[in-house]
Amino acid sequence: MNHLKVLVIGYQAFAARGLGEQLAGKGFVVDGFARRMGTAELGYRSTIHGSVSSLLVTPGFDDHYDIVINFLLIKDGGIDPNTGYLDALIEFCRRKTVNHLIHISSVSVYPGDVTHVNESTTIESNPNKKGKYGALKVATDHFLKDNFHGLFRLTFLRPGFILGKGLSDPIVGMAFRTPFNRLLVLGSRTNTVPITTREIVHSALVQLALDDNRQSSKIDAYILVSSNSPTREKFLHFLCEKAGMGKSVFGFPSWVWKVSGYAAGVVEKLLGTGFNAKKTLINAARNQSFDSSRSASDLGISLDVDWQKELLESLEDQAKNFATQDSHRLPRADLSSVGFIGWGRIVKQKHLPALKQLKFSPKIHAYDVQDRQDETGQLIQTISGNTLESAQLYVVASPGPAHIHSISPLSSVECPILVEKPLAYNIGELEAWKLFAATRKHKIVACHNYRYKQNVLEMTKHLSAYNPGEIKHVDLWFQSPPVSNESAAWLKDERASRTLLYDYSIHFLDVATMFCNGPWALES
Repeated sequence: MNHLKVLVIGYQAFAARGLGEQLAGKGFVVDGFARRMGTAELGYRSTIHGSVSSLLVTPGFDDHYDIVINFLLIKDGGIDPNTGYLDALIEFCRRKTVNHLIHISSVSVYPGDVTHVNESTTIESNPNKKGKYGALKVATDHFLKDNFHGLFRLTFLRPGFILGKGLSDPIVGMAFRTPFNRLLVLGSRTNTVPITTREIVHSALVQLALDDNRQSSKIDAYILVSSNSPTREKFLHFLCEKAGMGKSVFGFPSWVWKVSGYAAGVVEKLLGTGFNAKKTLINAARNQSFDSSRSASDLGISLDVDWQKELLESLEDQAKNFATQDSHRLPRADLSSVGFIGWGRIVKQKHLPALKQLKFSPKIHAYDVQDRQDETGQLIQTISGNTLESAQLYVVASPGPAHIHSISPLSSVECPILVEKPLAYNIGELEAWKLFAATRKHKIVACHNYRYKQNVLEMTKHLSAYNPGEIKHVDLWFQSPPVSNESAAWLKDERASRTLLYDYSIHFLDVATMFCNGPWALES
């Protein structure tokens, strides 16, 4: 096993996440550098933080590194800050006797007028012919090539559009969202979206590091693009259909974008604006394909990607299709009898109409605090001292604080049990229900209806159509609404015992879980 020392500069970058662990697993000693403190990464022996302008005097680096991998690009700066940083990086590599510098470049360095790109294609010579990001990549590639002076082996790794969990913007300049939530393709609809993944980038870097002692020319370049990359139209259509990014996709012919570009150029010249819309629009109208077969062969890895699967996994933490979220459903069965413990408003307003809507006409066994007959002729028996009659389903619909008292009489029947919210008011009651459930073969289900209330359904419908992006945190704030005007004594008691507060907190926690992939936690 080798013990080469690797320094990853910009280790917190999206494309670099997880690389330290990959390299450490192959026996490399790995350090990381970033401009600011961030989330801890596995695999790094140490992480160093500081300004790129003081890279040469920042403490914490080893005296020697075998390989330096550079992800760092000063996106919020122009060409001069980036070339100034690379000038310091070259000197850093000289002082640390670095054998190999691997620079993370991009396929955006290739000229817009080249229709077919491979490893032999010459990169763009004029940064001014590219957009802001492409211009920085062109300028930094040329600066490194012209100024490394053969001090070390130099490799340019040129990935396409990188997919991976945490992807912040899957549309990224490919489309414009119209007010009607339709995506207008910017430029040619048939232009290739050059797809790769973070795992492929890492595999390529590991292979380059493992093969670091081989004889090679001083400068190498590799392209990382899947051979089955989709067109822009197909890519965006998939985002609309599967990830709720929009309702549909449409576009204009390429010549419209070219004409618009030349027209914008005339306006810019007349107005003297600094923004070069002409090059942006004309570049967008291009059709470009990529052949990375030589890179795949030289690296000994497959560059092909199931882009639909990888794209959905990249959006796992942000692009939920809320319309498909559902509760656990029990198998439907024709009921011949249903029992209710508690015979109040919730039964009459919700349960009985629901049974009628489902076209069930079961026999009803009703129990409450005293014997009586209601206005429909339904006989209600007292729960005290009575043995419950057999039924195919029992519903606990008594006032919340009385739910726990249903366990004892329910022990005499064997059927599924539905408990109206809230199931429990404290840990003791919850444990009692869990112990009761452990002795039974049928399910005990706690019922919360907020997920299917109209306002929540409208919210999920909206989020399905207008994807909100990544949700970092959900806070819940609620107020207990007024108690019904009904003057029943138990309603006042419920208010006094804060039943409504419990009820609504559980309702909204249930809604909050719709935004989560993992378990939720109650912090306060």
